[in-house]
Amino acid sequence: MSEQNKNIALLANVADGIDAPMIIELLKNEGIECWCTDSSSGSFLRNAIGFSPSGRQLYVPADRLEDARGILEAYFSDSVSGNLPPYDPEMLEGQDPPPSKQSFITLYIAIAAAALVLFLLKTTLH
Repeated sequence: MSEQNKNIALLANVADGIDAPMIIELLKNEGIECWCTDSSSGSFLRNAIGFSPSGRQLYVPADRLEDARGILEAYFSDSVSGNLPPYDPEMLEGQDPPPSKQSFITLYIAIAAAALVLFLLKTTLH
């Protein structure tokens, strides 16, 4: 293990999507640097289908690991205990719901199938 890798520590493995950027921003606001990496196949899957089902790993400086854990515990215990602002459905009126991951997967499969058909047509016509 290199000297540089000894100075960082794994904080969490989080779901792909908004979890990683949200936590990175939360820690950044508290003065803790945070890095995000994909699992070994994660970056390939993210490029192929738009997200990584294996999630992302968050790393922080080793000497700030306990501080970062404390910040996350406080944040998530507040969200579970209801100390966050109440949900207001009127805020979302007139907005379309966000597309689901399944709709993105379907779209990527359709695009890949269309590209394959075009490729096969091109190779058979020449």
